[in-house]
Amino acid sequence: MSTFTQTIIETFRVVSCYTCGARFGIGSDLYKRVVTDAVGSIFCPTCGNKTCWRESDDQKRIKELQKKLEWEAAEVARQKDARDVAEASLQATKGAVTRMKRRVAAGTCPCCKRTFKQLSAHMADKHPNYEKAAP
Repeated sequence: MSTFTQTIIETFRVVSCYTCGARFGIGSDLYKRVVTDAVGSIFCPTCGNKTCWRESDDQKRIKELQKKLEWEAAEVARQKDARDVAEASLQATKGAVTRMKRRVAAGTCPCCKRTFKQLSAHMADKHPNYEKAAP
């Protein structure tokens, strides 16, 4: 016959019963749910009375402010993403305009992509700064 030994390490939080004053320990998970989150209740092992914790007005206000802060941080992130997309679009548009200006300055028709020597000579002679002008 074999034996099985398991060591469990659990952290207990000490709480006091509001009726009899007895102190007893509860697990950290239960403490978080009942005391910190104010959900549910526990029974005192000494007197058997039900003990529950309710959120104070300050705790409620803190939670509301934390939610508002998280929402605003998410909104800032969304706006930053939208700005990045707009900047990338602007750069792409500037690149397209620059390419088109260079093609026209070189004498290439923007529609049919044919090259015309006369247009090239005209652009070089009469409009030498056309390609350098701002888009």
